[in-house]
Amino acid sequence: MAINDFKERGDTDCEDPEADPLAILLTAIGNGDRRAFDELYRATRGKLLAVALRFAPSADIAEDILQESFLLIWQKARLFSETSGSPIGWMSTVVRNKAIDHLRAGKRRTQPAHLTDAEIQKFHLTSWGKSEAEIIDEQTALCGLRKLSGPYRSSILLAYGAGMTHRELARAMDTPLGTVKTRLRRGIDLLRVSVKGAHPTA
Repeated sequence: MAINDFKERGDTDCEDPEADPLAILLTAIGNGDRRAFDELYRATRGKLLAVALRFAPSADIAEDILQESFLLIWQKARLFSETSGSPIGWMSTVVRNKAIDHLRAGKRRTQPAHLTDAEIQKFHLTSWGKSEAEIIDEQTALCGLRKLSGPYRSSILLAYGAGMTHRELARAMDTPLGTVKTRLRRGIDLLRVSVKGAHPTA
């Protein structure tokens, strides 16, 4: 779906025809629109990755910072307004602050960036279904997320917190669909292991 589709559908209350398309997407995301989030991700990923690369000691850590930053953008999109500056400037600040937090924490090059415990607890795994709950309940899963590496944690939060489908997640993260499905299954299994001390399933 293209950015202009959101303007044509009237998904936001914005009446200014010259409004920044990214602002329209942020407004839609603030209302829980997953397709708008997918579009925003694809439209801004390159620019925001460049911001992360200016601070990160490696490309892998920059990518991890970017994923965590997009999760925060999903969570905080409703806070964006005209007084926040331009949409790309506002999002760049989110990425920059996350990168600075990472550097201030003195993390080693091999240690991934991560959402803080307080940030994780603000998420709700709204798409956590019965099959997942049979493995581990939602609140326990949230408590265990801090122990997961970046790709597993980001995938679970985007899928179950932002409600993205497997295909939406694969497209947004530029990752094969099979890899996304495997990562989610493995991530949930690792959650169970980390919280309950059980052995991973084959």
